[in-house]
Amino acid sequence: MTSSDSPCAFNPHTFGTKLLRNVVDIVIVADLMGHATLHTTRSYTKSSEADRARAIEDALISDE
Repeated sequence: MTSSDSPCAFNPHTFGTKLLRNVVDIVIVADLMGHATLHTTRSYTKSSEADRARAIEDALISDE
């Protein structure tokens, strides 16, 4: 695989954020992005108010 084949080649911030918004575990996201720590992954991803609200709603629904 060349660097141009990598999904990170276009924009690692967008790549990581899209993965998280599609409910990919952050540990998997870190691995895919080649990060040694979650702290690095966190700096490449962003969550919105809607993301946080969905996470809370999903957690409450799963407890029913």
